Amino acid sequence: MKVTFKNIGQGDTILIEWEQGDKYKLGVVDCSKDENGLNPTLEHIIKREDQEISFVILTHLHMDHCSGILDVLNYCEQSGIVIKHLFHTIQVHPKFLFQSLLTRRDKDYMEAVILKIDELNNKGIIRNSGSISQGHTIQLPSNTIIKTLSPSDKEVGSFRDIVYRHTNVDKYKASGAANFLSSVLKIEGKEYYALLTADAPTEPFLRLGHRHPEEFEGKLKFGQIPHHGSEKNFWEEFWTGLTRLDGCPAVISVGYNKYNHPSLNVVKCLA
Repeated sequence: MKVTFKNIGQGDTILIEWEQGDKYKLGVVDCSKDENGLNPTLEHIIKREDQEISFVILTHLHMDHCSGILDVLNYCEQSGIVIKHLFHTIQVHPKFLFQSLLTRRDKDYMEAVILKIDELNNKGIIRNSGSISQGHTIQLPSNTIIKTLSPSDKEVGSFRDIVYRHTNVDKYKASGAANFLSSVLKIEGKEYYALLTADAPTEPFLRLGHRHPEEFEGKLKFGQIPHHGSEKNFWEEFWTGLTRLDGCPAVISVGYNKYNHPSLNVVKCLA
């Protein structure tokens, strides 16, 4: 199995590839365009000329994680490419969806994505879609699974409460609440595991570290550091307490940005 973090600058685009028998399989976790408007996921799909995508996961609704998904959905529709499963967290609380988006352009884009997902469901291009949360699993070959560790009801509640309190007070805090819906994914194999964390805040790691330490008893092969290396999203005790394989990389998906990501303190801690 191969996991590729595409270089798109500030944002996430992750491709998971594997062989099943004599067939090539592809999974997509988030899908963004790069700073030049190029879409590495779409380019990969066009180059491979495959007629099926095993799964797509949209970890949360921020544009630097999903700005390229509409183009991919449109291409799949035009080319008859089947998406077996599409998972997301954008419909956990639909009435709060647009309150956690900053601009009218973002709102229009996400509305178009939701409508396209519904349309492709009806056409059978997307065979199955729905929200993804704690406890959901995706089976991969060789006894490998992708296990969803977050969001749980606790994170969903935090999202709802922050949006409710800040919608008409601080639009940036309302927008930032969407990070609580970030999918934290564990790729679990026989001898190792890996973590994909999107923009998850510290809350799910506190919950997981205290209540589900058994999830992290094995050896970490690689870990994506949440929210592009933001110090606010980094719980040092969790990350330094993990047992790593030799050479285990800490992945930070980041480009030029105005938020000072990644934090120098986070980088020093992981060095």
